[in-house]
Amino acid sequence: MRLLLVQNHRSIGHQYHLNEYVAMQRCKFEMEDRISTLPSNIIELILMYLPIAEAVRTSILSSRWRYQWCTLPHLIFDKQSVSLPVKYKLENVVDQVLLLHSGPIHKFAFDAYVGIKDVAPVDRWLVFLSRNYLKELALKFCASSLYKLPTALYSCQAIVSLDLHDCEFKLPRSFNGFSCLTILLLENISISDSDFASLISKCPLLRKLVFIDFYCCFHLKFNAPRLQELVIEGVFADIYLEHTPDLASLSLGLEDDDEELDNEDGDFENGDTEDEEECNFNKCLTNIPKIEKLELQQNFLDFMTRGHAFVRFPIYNCLKKVFLTCFNFEDLKHVMFLQSLLQNTPVLNELELEVWLSDHPEMNQDVSCHSVYSKMVI
Repeated sequence: MRLLLVQNHRSIGHQYHLNEYVAMQRCKFEMEDRISTLPSNIIELILMYLPIAEAVRTSILSSRWRYQWCTLPHLIFDKQSVSLPVKYKLENVVDQVLLLHSGPIHKFAFDAYVGIKDVAPVDRWLVFLSRNYLKELALKFCASSLYKLPTALYSCQAIVSLDLHDCEFKLPRSFNGFSCLTILLLENISISDSDFASLISKCPLLRKLVFIDFYCCFHLKFNAPRLQELVIEGVFADIYLEHTPDLASLSLGLEDDDEELDNEDGDFENGDTEDEEECNFNKCLTNIPKIEKLELQQNFLDFMTRGHAFVRFPIYNCLKKVFLTCFNFEDLKHVMFLQSLLQNTPVLNELELEVWLSDHPEMNQDVSCHSVYSKMVI
């Protein structure tokens, strides 16, 4: 009897552990099954929110996930998404990802600051991307050495957004433009006057343009009928908004490297002025009927009033916000500029000035003055 009880006890204990093991396996199977049976669009959405390195690691979750990352439409290689041991080269990692990738690549972002030394592989990446329906491209390189953009870039006809830092443009003769491009962000760029004008005019759907710190481009000409937002900061001699009828937001900043600012073309006090048709103002601000926000920064106010006795604004029926920097109340041309502006902005409701305190050098600093106007005449 005792032997039978012991055997029954062992049998019960064995059965308990067996049941527990079966339950754990069933739970594990159910969890794996839930992951494996997720809809493809949900899996893709999850992977798109992960850094590329983490997305690749999901291959171990189940056989269904093993190659899911290979169809990701967004590939981003930057400091946040890539952290490699010293023994690995970033360019080799990108090569492997592109080699295994299948399907379209709608977005590709690469930041050379993460550790690349040789930019030559980027040329072949762009050849590959140009054949994969690329819509968004962001490239950043080392500011000390500009990357020469290859001809493959100019064949990306599906591209919608282009963000380039530290690059050199040279348009090929065969360039027909970016027919789908709506956003163009350029910083630390080398491009000639003619190439810049051609690039802008051949992007018929362009809505937003940011152009900061550029070289070899001194006469800026804009023929962009759909352009709504424009930001320019750099050294230039001339700017001409030739055809920008839809422009709603304009920010212009002229860096003080331009020596011409120290040698004005006319003497305002003696009444010497330039021909009105050649006035900088007439090229910049007279043909923007839909402007709502205007920012003139750094030395641009001096540039606008240089060599011309009086700036006559057209009536801006949409202008609501104005921001002026380096404003000098002791400069008569500045005051007359502001007076004319306020007289011709019937719906203006916000004026912001950064004033230079010339009487107190020790106190010279930017002073922000916020005022609210419906209409103000000085």
